[in-house]
Amino acid sequence: MLVINIAKNYRITSDGNLNFQIEERKLIKSTKKDVPDRYEWQVVGYYGQLLTACLALPDVVALRSEAQSAEELINELRTLKKDITVAVQGLKGSGVA
Repeated sequence: MLVINIAKNYRITSDGNLNFQIEERKLIKSTKKDVPDRYEWQVVGYYGQLLTACLALPDVVALRSEAQSAEELINELRTLKKDITVAVQGLKGSGVA
């Protein structure tokens, strides 16, 4: 399975057959005293092509953002752009892209 980590809370994966998925890292709060909280990856979108998933990621992040102003959202999206660039360059170096 292909896993492309993009930023701390997002990644793109493949099911190995037909789809690429954008996944978001979510905190799962424990309801039991002795069990710690944990993080899980949850699918937030399915895409037929890797490029389509990459192009959709900024919209996914913007819709889920907790930014309080346009300036905060713009900064968040600029950081995401850098994270995507680093991830894609890592793929090129590994021979995948």
